[in-house]
Amino acid sequence: MTTEDIAVDTAAASQNADIIPAAPARQRQPKATAAPQSRPAPPQQSSMLVRDDSRRKAFEMVFGRDYLHDFSDPIIFRNVEMYSIAVRQSYKRDFALISRTMYSEYVYRRRPVFDQTKLDRFSELVSTKLKQICELLSRDHARIVKLCHDNGQEIDAGYLDCEQRTVPIIHGSANSYLQALLLLDQLLQASGSAVLNGVITADQRRQVEVRARRAIYAFSTTMRQESGRLRKAATALLENKNDAQAAQADTMLAQAHAEYDAQQPPGDAAAAAGGELQGILAESRALAQEAAATS
Repeated sequence: MTTEDIAVDTAAASQNADIIPAAPARQRQPKATAAPQSRPAPPQQSSMLVRDDSRRKAFEMVFGRDYLHDFSDPIIFRNVEMYSIAVRQSYKRDFALISRTMYSEYVYRRRPVFDQTKLDRFSELVSTKLKQICELLSRDHARIVKLCHDNGQEIDAGYLDCEQRTVPIIHGSANSYLQALLLLDQLLQASGSAVLNGVITADQRRQVEVRARRAIYAFSTTMRQESGRLRKAATALLENKNDAQAAQADTMLAQAHAEYDAQQPPGDAAAAAGGELQGILAESRALAQEAAATS
């Protein structure tokens, strides 16, 4: 090899040395791209719900076996604890009808021939009343907690037992109704603690609890009435169209009506008629204003 060849090889090696450091930069470029975000992870919960027998049983306990086999929409589940007898009874008596009535909105929304203004009215009614009830329960609870604290007492009463439930949610407002029941549970615990610690009288406790329970029951009565209106509006749809899903929704609502009506204790309807929700809300607001004025 001549001196010129060596010089050429040396120059080439020097050029290659300049090129080699650039290679890692080219290798790092793909890592800076957004490729990993282009394919989101598959949802894990959907497959879990299908294979979770305990949740399927929870759904069947609330809505029945026929509803379980025919239901095809997404579901969420809430694991909750219910303490007071009043809350347990309200859940057992009303939750299925209220949920199925609410869910019928989803079914009818998918039918362009259904009068959408009726569904808009229904949706607004449900959300407004549930918001008002939750405000009432939270307001009365806060008032009792303040009374206890002002008298040097804590909310320290509890229950000996509770029911643990897995609750299927098939409509967004059903979630709000469940929240109202849990707020009622907290209020009943607080009123019980207040009377046991001598902060309020037994009659004052009765007034608080009756007002709260009447508000919850007034809402379930309203849902029973609204369910009938939705079924009546769907009659023309079912007569003129061979709509299996709408017919199924109507059948399930009819079944829920029968179950609901069979569980009503004597006198409840008259009590609900005499205690309209707006009057109950006004009474609660007046008490809260009175407490604020004297504090």
